[in-house]
Parts: sequence; structure tokens; C-alpha cells
Amino acid sequence: MKRFYSSLVLLILVSTAFAQGDRAKGKRRESAQDRELSISTSTIKSGASMDGRGRLWAVVIGVSNYRNLRAEEQLRFAHRDAESLAAFLRSPEGGGFPSHQIKLLINEQATLAAVRTALGTWLARSAEKEDVVYIFFAGHGVVEGEDAYLLAHDSDPQNLYATSLAVAEIDRVITERVESRVKILIADACHAGKIGLQSRGAREELIINRFLDEVGKSGAGTFRLLASRENEKSFEDERWGGGHGVFTHFLLEGLGGRGDRDRDGVVRAGELLDYLSEVVPAETQAAQHPRAAGNLDARLPLSIVRVTETASLVALEVRGAAGSEVYLDSSYRGRIPPNGTLAVAGIKGGDHEISIDEPSGVTIKQMISLSSAKTVLDVTSAARSSTKGSPLAARIRESMARGNLTDENGAWSLYEQMVRQSPDDPQRAAIEIELSGALEETGQQSINNYVRSSEKPFDAERLRRASASYERLRQLKPEDSHVEAKRLFAAARVLLAEGKAKEAIDLLERSLTFDSRTACPYNALGVAYEKTSGADKAAEFYNRAAVIAPGWALPRYRLGLQHYARGRMIFAMREFKASVQLDPAFLSARWWLARACRSQGRLVEAEREALELIRIAPNYAPAHLELGLIYEAKRQWAKAGKAFETYLRLTSLNAKQTSTGL
Repeated sequence: MKRFYSSLVLLILVSTAFAQGDRAKGKRRESAQDRELSISTSTIKSGASMDGRGRLWAVVIGVSNYRNLRAEEQLRFAHRDAESLAAFLRSPEGGGFPSHQIKLLINEQATLAAVRTALGTWLARSAEKEDVVYIFFAGHGVVEGEDAYLLAHDSDPQNLYATSLAVAEIDRVITERVESRVKILIADACHAGKIGLQSRGAREELIINRFLDEVGKSGAGTFRLLASRENEKSFEDERWGGGHGVFTHFLLEGLGGRGDRDRDGVVRAGELLDYLSEVVPAETQAAQHPRAAGNLDARLPLSIVRVTETASLVALEVRGAAGSEVYLDSSYRGRIPPNGTLAVAGIKGGDHEISIDEPSGVTIKQMISLSSAKTVLDVTSAARSSTKGSPLAARIRESMARGNLTDENGAWSLYEQMVRQSPDDPQRAAIEIELSGALEETGQQSINNYVRSSEKPFDAERLRRASASYERLRQLKPEDSHVEAKRLFAAARVLLAEGKAKEAIDLLERSLTFDSRTACPYNALGVAYEKTSGADKAAEFYNRAAVIAPGWALPRYRLGLQHYARGRMIFAMREFKASVQLDPAFLSARWWLARACRSQGRLVEAEREALELIRIAPNYAPAHLELGLIYEAKRQWAKAGKAFETYLRLTSLNAKQTSTGL
């Protein structure tokens, strides 16, 4: 199987004001109705759709920095694209999304668990049939075999299925779990230039776009806007807004007002498409052309353009707790910064309703009269009205912040206490979503550690925490088969660590009945059968894991050990080489490769591998021992003696550090 890397920006606007049949043969039909809708910042409530029929929700994700990718594979401006879009959505022109209706995940925040929780739990539970939903993803996209994935910050190219978000999963969330009347998919594929392990060409990009074009296709009322044609790249550069993807930059420019071709103060869907179709090719010398497919009402209002009125405008200065969110006449006006003061300018004089949501959960609401040029409001003295729930909510969040999820008196124990004492607590839904994310994060970290076990020491305590986390997560998400598969896998890994291989086999086989496409249980089954003297079965499962996850070094390494134990050195060297190629930092695989080469008399190759191992890890004692044995076989006695001395020194130093707790 070949693996192709590219990057993408995925923006799905699930909208609420579409009509059917208003776009025929690709031409926008205009009528008097185009002028009937009068929209301005004063008539739009913060977080509500422009027709007033539903609310606005957004998941905005941008990943430029990846934990497991090389320096040349990192992106530059994906996070800035996401930040800029989120800032626009928070503005009155973009809908004034309040904080509890938008999730922004940037770089290290955008782990696989966080992304899945935001889409599959928070968004799926929050959005209703009349609501508007935005999903924006800026980052890498990868095609491996017949599947496509979006890479989270902690995704691992070695095992994409276990650590990345499948495009098919996004499709299921959109079509089956997130409710809405009409959906718009906007995708910017191949967002950056040089990425990945393979050279990029038209076929790779066509494959990426083909997968993205299927998202939401089976659902009703889906419109797709792709940033480029199938045989084109997408571009990013500093010249676009100081550093953006060209498509996203002009998407924001268009929504911000440049797309308002008829100057009626509203940027409509048809206007935005026309603007992008002109400006993107012009900016890229005709190298990139956005394309669209599906049914779309060209009159759909996407944003409003602020018309500044210079007469009778006043300013308001709000002083209060940092992080508090300020609304004026139900329109979001910003968050109080760390210095405790938020300045709001350009307000018409007169009476206004102000509402402040504090981080503590307290809501402050009152009427104010603005007559002077500047009014200062100290909300600490304002009348307070709140709907506080159980005090356990704060304790649960404190426990989650400390990482105490499943221990005695931890977050889960407190959550169960909340359910018993106040099952209708208004904060329960939010707590369940936050707790789901924290539990899944703990479990996913253990799986990531397992994938990278070639370079990370075995962590039994992390494994037990993961098993306990998935056990609790199953109670919050009983319908999620992936959670059940991971729960069984984590529990089986605990049994393996305790020497209970036969019991582990049963759980691993049950795990595969819920999800047969993940390689982790197959590899673990190989380990379990090794421990029960089932060498043939072990090799079979290692091979299946290697086929399912062709980029994963661990099963190839385990296969190499199986061949070595049976004296099949040629096959052992093949597997060890493959493992090293997939993961150059896999020290044990490189050591066994050097050893296998030495046993076959291939001393030059053995020496080269041992020296490379020492270059990578100078204090890895076994490498010096193997190098000494290689020099001994070559009758280079002085070199052998020096290598053995280094080995003894390192082992003595390691023993001393262990005994002193260093």
C-alpha cells in the first residue's frame, strides 16, 4: 500500500436558511426577494441564526505543529487560519458566537480525543434541527490505501487508524448524529507545499479530494465547495494576511465585506462564491480554482457588513473578572482580558441590556443607560442573578484539572455523587461532555504510547488508568462501538501485564468483534500467544497487524523476533530492516538487525548498523556490546576492547543511577 500525505482545511457550514431549486444550471436567480431581507448588527442576536430559527455552533480546529512528524512535514499557517475564522465568528458580523457555542482547538489542544469529543459528543449533543453548525479543520490530511484521515496533533503516521480521525467517521457524524436542515462542505486540500514521505502529484490530490467530496453526500441538502480542482494544489504564504492559506484568507476577506457585491450590507452565498472564483485564481496566477457542487440557495446570508455610524456613538468600559464574556443587547462584544477591563466602542447612545457570563458560572444582567461619551461599568457591584447548580460541579472540574479522574474521590466519583443527589442539575450535560473528553484523552494517550512503545518505556500505571477511563467512558457513550473496542483492548493489556495471557486473548478477540480494522488488538494477540507457546498463531497475528497498519514498526519487529528464534535469519533481517525504516529511532530493532547481520557473517553491514545505533543513542549500552562482538569477529582486537570497556562503563553508570534513584 502507498501512503500519500497532503494537508487540508475542512470547513463545513451546516446552514439553516436554504431554499430548494434556487440555483439552476449554475446561474444565480435574482428576484425582489433578494432585497427584502434587511440584516444588521442591531437585529441579529449573538449566537442565533439570521432568520432567528436556531442557534449557531462551531468546532474550529487548526494544527500546524505535529508531535510525531518531522520538521519538514510541519505546517506554518493552519492554526492561524483557524484562529482568524474563530475571531470572525465571534464578531457581530460573523454571528457573535458566545464561548459556550464554539470550540476552538489549536495545535497541542487539538488531540484526537479532543477533536472526537468536540465533534461526536459536544456538537452532536448540542446542535438541533433548526441550528447552524460550523466545522473547520486546518491541518494535514493523509490517504493510506483505501482510507483517508485527518491528522490531530498527536496522530502517528505509524498507525493512522488508531491515532487519526477517519474522513469516514466525520461523514458518519455529519449525516447520522449532527442534526440540521442543510449542510455546506468547504474543503481546502493540499493546504501547504512540501509535506510527507512521498512526492505529491495530481493523483494524490485527486484521491484526497475524492474522499472529501463524499463527506455528507448521502445526506439531504449538502453543498460542497472545494478550494481547488482535482489536479491542482492549494497554496499558503505570508503575502496573504501575513500568513494564511490563500483560499481561507479570501474566504475571510469575502465574509468580512469584500464579497458584498451589491453593497446591501449582507454577504450572501452566491456573492461569496463569485468572489472566491475570481480572486483565488487571480492571486495564484490561475494555478488554483475553487469548485462547487450540490444545491445552494444563492441568497443565503452568510455574514453582515458593519456600517459605521459616526453620529451619537459612545463607548463602554466593562471592568470585572478576567475571562467574563460580555453581551450588549444579546450581541456578543468580547471577553474581559487578564487586565480586567474590556473596552467596547461604537455603541449608540440610549438604554441597553448588558449581560456578563463569568467563568464561575454566575450571570450578571441589568439595564444600563449610555449618554456620555464614555461609561465605566464595574460589574463587581452589579446586581447578580445566577442559576448555580450543584457545588460538586466545581469540584469535578478541579479534579479533572489535576488529572484525578478515576481514583477514589476523583472526578468520576464526584460525578456519580452529583447524579445521585441532583440528577437534573443544569450543569450535568456540560460536565458529562467535559468528563467524556478527559476520559477519552487518558485512554487515547495510552494507545498512542502503545503505538510508540518502540521508543517509550512500558508504563503499567498509565495502562491501568486508561483501562479505568474507558470503563467509565463506556457508561457515558454506550452506543459508541469504538469506545467498547478500546475498553476491551485496554483491559486485555492490563491482563497481559499481570501475566494472564489466556484471559487477555478472550478480551482481545471480543474487541475485534466491535472494530476489526484496528491493528493494535492483532499485535497484542501476537504477544498473548507468544506467552502461551502459540508461536504460529503469534506470527499470524503480527503479520495481520503489519498488513492493516503498514506504517507501524512494532509488528514488523515482533515478526523479526519470531523468525530469529526459528533461525530464519534472512527473514528476520528483512523484518528488522523494515521496522527500522518505518521508525529510525527504534533502538531494539536496529540492535537486533546488527545482531542478525553478525550471525550471518555480514560484518560490514552489522558494523554500520551498530555505529548508526550509537550515533542515535550514545548511551545505549547494548549497542557497544554488539559493536565489540562485531569487532571481535573481524579480529580487530583493540576496537573490540574499547567497545567492551564502554559497555561496562555504561552498565555500571546505569546501575548506579538506578540504585540512587536518578
